[in-house]
Amino acid sequence: MAEEQRRGSSSVGLPTSLTIRQNLERFFETVTLKKFPKLSYIIVTCSLFINLSEAGFMGLMAIYFQTLFNLHPSHITGVLHLYNFFKYFSVLIGAILADSYYGRVKLIIMGQIIFFLGNTLLTISSTLRMDFPSRFVLCLALFAKMIGSGFVLPCLIPLAADQMRQQNRTYTEMKAFFVFYFAMLQLSDFLAKLFLPLMLEVSCFNLESCYPLAFGIPSIFSLISLVVFYMIKERCFNIRPHQPIIIQGLQCCCHALRMKIKNRKTVQKDHWLYHASDRYDMKFIEEIKSTINVLFVPIPFYWSLFDQQATSWTLQAARLDTQISNAFRIMPEQTQAFGPFFFLLLIPLFHFFIYDLLYPLKFLRTLLRRMVTGGYVIAASFFMAFFLEARIEFSYPDLPASDLAYVYVFNGIHSAVNIEIENRKFHVQPYGFSQLTLQLSEEDDSKFQAAIVTNETQISAELIATRQTGESYVIVGPEPIEFLRIGDDEYSVLKHPKGRVKLRIICVEKVYCKDMNLRFYPKTWYIQRPITAKINDVQQPFDMKMHAGIYEVYSDSDQTELTEVVDMRTGGVYNMMVYRHGNKTAIKQFEITPPNEISVLWMIPQYIILSISMVLFRISAFAFLYTETPDTMKSLAWSMCYMNLSTGNVITVIFGGTGKPVRKQLSYHWSISFLIFGLGMVFCMLFFIQAAYTYKYTHKYPDKRTARKSLLNVF
Repeated sequence: MAEEQRRGSSSVGLPTSLTIRQNLERFFETVTLKKFPKLSYIIVTCSLFINLSEAGFMGLMAIYFQTLFNLHPSHITGVLHLYNFFKYFSVLIGAILADSYYGRVKLIIMGQIIFFLGNTLLTISSTLRMDFPSRFVLCLALFAKMIGSGFVLPCLIPLAADQMRQQNRTYTEMKAFFVFYFAMLQLSDFLAKLFLPLMLEVSCFNLESCYPLAFGIPSIFSLISLVVFYMIKERCFNIRPHQPIIIQGLQCCCHALRMKIKNRKTVQKDHWLYHASDRYDMKFIEEIKSTINVLFVPIPFYWSLFDQQATSWTLQAARLDTQISNAFRIMPEQTQAFGPFFFLLLIPLFHFFIYDLLYPLKFLRTLLRRMVTGGYVIAASFFMAFFLEARIEFSYPDLPASDLAYVYVFNGIHSAVNIEIENRKFHVQPYGFSQLTLQLSEEDDSKFQAAIVTNETQISAELIATRQTGESYVIVGPEPIEFLRIGDDEYSVLKHPKGRVKLRIICVEKVYCKDMNLRFYPKTWYIQRPITAKINDVQQPFDMKMHAGIYEVYSDSDQTELTEVVDMRTGGVYNMMVYRHGNKTAIKQFEITPPNEISVLWMIPQYIILSISMVLFRISAFAFLYTETPDTMKSLAWSMCYMNLSTGNVITVIFGGTGKPVRKQLSYHWSISFLIFGLGMVFCMLFFIQAAYTYKYTHKYPDKRTARKSLLNVF
């Protein structure tokens, strides 16, 4: 009876203890390194180095463009996705050259040389000043990396598989090798996006962030890959160049379209490709027709959402609180490591357990059904990003309206001050701070007469307030008191684009401020070196950008005396007043713009949802492409799949700037873009469901028991 119950439960697809044990055995068989050919291992290692270099580059460039080149977020998104477009477009050229002219081995070597040159130029450009030579070298570097990637990407995976096929490896070994290869690529993504941002904290070339080191390490990896691959090129099994199937396929499509237009009134065919039968064999036409039917699957809109991890999602992380505790923080660039990390965890979970658990529900049985579900799941991740971004926008700096101006007044004397401007009175405490909001006239007259009143004296001063900006003034004394304008404060309330602390140090003692140094000693482990602030004059405050954390502040005049311990949070804008209290240095810290309030950990749920969509859609799409495409058309289909990736990046460039600028583009409504992309994905899936419903598989699905052991379920 118990045996019948066990068999009955298994027949409906519910996992029993035996099924779970069998799944565990399948999992460990897959992740255990089998005796693959040594050349396959070496090729995998080379591809990991190249992937590490490219993943690290994409992980750093969004913040690099924003901090060093001061580009607007919409421009950053456009530049990086345009780079991705041309990179994936060049894959088609690389596939043609590899299959028809040079072969995979020669083209990989050529591509790696160009790729290494691009990495080297990128490292050089990061050491130069941000002027025309640096931008020109950067453009050359991006072009070289784009061409090098286009040559290498379509060749590495087929070449590694060729070494397996040349030794007549079994189907199970081939299956395990591809799972291992795909998992290792995700592992290299994770390592690159986790550790390369840490290189920015090293001091070099007197730069705020050491991008030369962060770009130089991937350059070294690409050089190692080039040297290793050059050493094994003679030992690799390489398929000789054959007829240019890709070119013939494109020529066949063009000829069919031309003949259809020419004979549209006289000749009717069941399919538009059949119009090419006067020049091409019907078998060849049927193979192209089958390939085209498959190519609708990896729809470009999905890739436009997927590739935004390196752009809009990284910029979103820079607006969050990345300091988890006083001892630990996450850099904005490191948040991209969430994706491959959860993806690596979810691959075995889905393919060895969840698919079995959900098998009775039917909606995940076939690849197309998984892809439909994955499309809706990635839309859900962007809806989550929309709600998070909408919450972030509430914490944007409070900027003056078009007819207002802010004036920040720092009282540097020991008595309270009353300020009277146009019959309005403002009170400032001793060694205190006050923000004045002034109404400007239509004539744009920015000059006001102010009366500065203390207990001992009264003076008149002229005050300048500029429309939609903030100006800072300091009151110094003791006798006579002066009302001085300090610094250039246009939009000084804006947060740092990378989430660092912006600190302005204001000294209110005329004599004491001459050549005074303040030293900030970090009490947080991830900040390795102290920071020195040099102050020369009352009217020239010292502005600096620093990591969030806790600091002990000392002055050179009394080195043995601890002045104060200050805590500055991520994204905060602070002003610090330095004055003399008796014979000691004293400071007061004022918060101009509140720090980022929302923790970066709130991005984890949307990354988990994104990783689930990767398992459902991305892997299933490539598996569907591989199994449904005729053998003679796989190179064409693979190249056109990368073209879909390229088109997806164009969609991001077109629609990525849909967020509306706020007040002279000081901040940016990314929430609108996230919402539009999420709704667009839902809309695309409605058409995809119709196409999937009418699609007829060329690969016949086996029954349930054997399906679990097939290549389709491994992918």
